[in-house]
Formats: sequence, C-alpha cells, structure tokens
Amino acid sequence: MDKYKLCAAALSTALLVALPGCTLGSPTASPTPTETVSPTPNPYQQEAEAFVRNFTDHYPGYELLDYAVGSAETAPIHVAAVAKDNESGSSSTLFLVGDTGATQKVVLGSGSYTVYREEDGITLNGNVVHLSLDLSIPSAASLWEIHDYAITVTQDGDSILSTTQDTIRSE
Repeated sequence: MDKYKLCAAALSTALLVALPGCTLGSPTASPTPTETVSPTPNPYQQEAEAFVRNFTDHYPGYELLDYAVGSAETAPIHVAAVAKDNESGSSSTLFLVGDTGATQKVVLGSGSYTVYREEDGITLNGNVVHLSLDLSIPSAASLWEIHDYAITVTQDGDSILSTTQDTIRSE
C-alpha cells in the first residue's frame, strides 16, 4: 500500500506543479476590435483607368499597347501611353496626360516603321518617360535598329511640352 501512496503523492505533486500554468475555467480576453481603414484610392490610378476605358472613343484610329501610371514624383505626368496607328501599323505614338488632364500626342521615329518593344516596357522616372522601339531602316527595309527614348515632360498651363532624346542601342 505504501507504493500506492507514494505514486499518489508523486502524481499530486506533478499536478500541483502543472496546474498553475493552466487557465481552465478562467475567461479569455477577447481581442480589442481595431478600426479598419480603407486605403485612399490613388487619383493617378483612377485617372489612368478612365483614360484606358475611354481611349478608343477619343482616339479611334489607335490601339493602346501599354501605359505607365504616374505619381506625385512624376509630375506633371499622370499617364504615359504608347499606341499603334491602325492605318500605318506603326506603334510610334505616345500619349501624355498632364496635371490639368490635357493630353499631348507625341510621334516618335517619324518616317520609319516602328514596333513597340513590349519586353522593355514603358516606365516613368521623375518627369521622364522611357520606352524603346524597333525602327526599320528606310534604306534597308529588312534591317532594324533598337531606339531607346527618354522623353522629358514639362507643362505650361494646359500645354504639355516634351523634349526627346533618342539613343540607338548597340548590341
């Protein structure tokens, strides 16, 4: 019987040591509800979505290929979009949407058949738009050159002004 008393004592001691960490029967604290704050919609993104949605209505002779959405850091550029001229098939037209909502059309690589380089994309860095086009060489229609463009954009009232730097990529 002493064996049983010894086992019962050991078991009681183990339970007394283990039980203080348990919270059986004690109420659990419910988490404090936090207020959900929805993010403020980006006005540049909303403007870009409206531009894309209405593009074919405003520019029926063009097919939108790609675009970049601006931000406060890219002022005055809100949206920069590259499009293909449906009549010529050339994708050398850049549309710029500025601070006042005014849109400027810029033709790049005029006099050449151009193809937008989707793999390079269209990007914004400050007030500069970067994109690349494959241009056919007029004197040798089967040869192509890659032209990297950096278009610096400024705005004067409702007028969007741009200067273009064209670099021929050497491979």
